[in-house]
Order: sequence, then structure tokens, then C-alpha cells
Amino acid sequence: MIIDTIRAEIFKLMHNRWTLFWAFMAAPAATLVFGIVLEVLFVSPGSALSSVRGTALVQYLLDGCAIGSNLLAQLLLIMGAATIFAGEYQWQTWRAIVPRSSRGALMVAKFVAFGVFAVGTILGCTLAELIISILSSLVTRTPINWPQIARAEALTAMGVVGLASLIEALLIAAMVAVGAVLMRSVLASALTAFFALVGLELIASRIPPNEQLPIDVVLPGFAASSVSAWADAMLGNSGSPKAEWGALGLPALGVEFLLFALVSLALFLRQDLSRE
Repeated sequence: MIIDTIRAEIFKLMHNRWTLFWAFMAAPAATLVFGIVLEVLFVSPGSALSSVRGTALVQYLLDGCAIGSNLLAQLLLIMGAATIFAGEYQWQTWRAIVPRSSRGALMVAKFVAFGVFAVGTILGCTLAELIISILSSLVTRTPINWPQIARAEALTAMGVVGLASLIEALLIAAMVAVGAVLMRSVLASALTAFFALVGLELIASRIPPNEQLPIDVVLPGFAASSVSAWADAMLGNSGSPKAEWGALGLPALGVEFLLFALVSLALFLRQDLSRE
């Protein structure tokens, strides 16, 4: 039964074309367009920028996988999650949906549907960065060379960053879900998640550094960036102190996602939907 609920949620989202585009496809498209403009207008053969970026294929791909450093992607994912989780309140369709499936299955289906399309966003941004790297090699007349590391290590690094990005996207969706259940509004749930993320970033910037066990490793932004630094270290690019805490970043993001998801589910299970 839950499989049918997931299929229905994905089918519904696929037919909401503008939400699908702006929430999950616009970020890769914007990454590609802005990257092409940057390479064509501001990078020239022999420039300092070209010498740094010309052959950094794996770094381009890591940048594409890491949506934590892509503010536009995060904002669009927030709006997409708000439509998925709060749209039923706005359209007053819960009364028609709830009798057909359990509330738990409905909430799980929404998370799965969001996750499926978030994977598409991550892959799209990665593909955009690959195209940009090829264009960069043409503009700078620099051949694209695979770094002097094992291919398995590079793929592992990209897989780790991609997994962290997916969990971070699901965490964003869980924050939105809590706001949607509490406030029953698309705009309010989106703003709640946005200001929550901004507030967590401000808290992270205020916490004094602690090299033994940084408290801010539990904050989403720091956790995601520490995983990226950890992946960078796999490629031989050392220097960021966050790299040594990268192994804690993935479980930290996972625990935070589960916490917010369970809170949203608990609130949803107790909610009166007779008028929604």
C-alpha cells in the first residue's frame, strides 16, 4: 500500500510541471548558465584563474554534488518542499486523501518523492559542472586531466559528498514539514525553514572553535561543509580543519533529519484534518 502511495505522490509532482521545474530543475540550469557566462566572459587563456581551474575536473564535480554550498539550490528546494508538504492544506485535499492511506504512509511518500527529485537536482548540478569543466578546458586551452589518484577514491569522494547533499536536502524538507503541519501554509512553512537555516548558520558563526570536539558539527551547514572538506582530503587537498570531522558530518545530518521528520510525523498523526 505504501508503494502505491509513493507512486501517487511522484505522479502528482510530475504533473505539477512548474513546481517540478522551479524546485528541482532551475538550480542545475542556473548553475550551467552562470558557469558558462563566467568561463566565457571572465576566464582567458594564461590567466591566474585558468591555471587554477583549467584541469580541476574532480573539483568541478565535487562542487556540483555539494548543494550545501549552492544557496540558490537550497532556496529552491525549500520552496519545492513547501509545495509538497503544505500544498494539501492550501488546496484542502487532505479530506480526500487521508481515508485512502494511513497518515504515516502519506508522510513517508512525500519524503520519498522529494528525495527522488532532489537526487535529480544533485545529478543535474553535477552534470552542469562537468559541462562547465569541458568548456573551461576549451576556453583556457588546457587539457582535462584526471588527478593523480585512484579512480575509486575520486568516485568515493563524490559519492560521499552526494550522499551528504541528499541527507541535507531531506533535512531541509523535514524542517519545512514541521512548519507545514504547524502553520498549514506554503509561504509560512518555507519562511520557517529559511529562517531556521539562517539562524543555525549564525549560531555556528558565534560558537568559538574547539579543536577537540567542535559543538557546531551538529549544525547542518558545518556538518555538510565538513563532509566536503573530508572528501577534498581524500583527493589529497588538505588544509581545512573541518576535514577531520567529516566522518561525523554524515551521521550528524542523518540524526537531524530523523529528528525533524519524526517531529513532523508526530504532529501530523495528532492533527485534526476534518476541515483540510
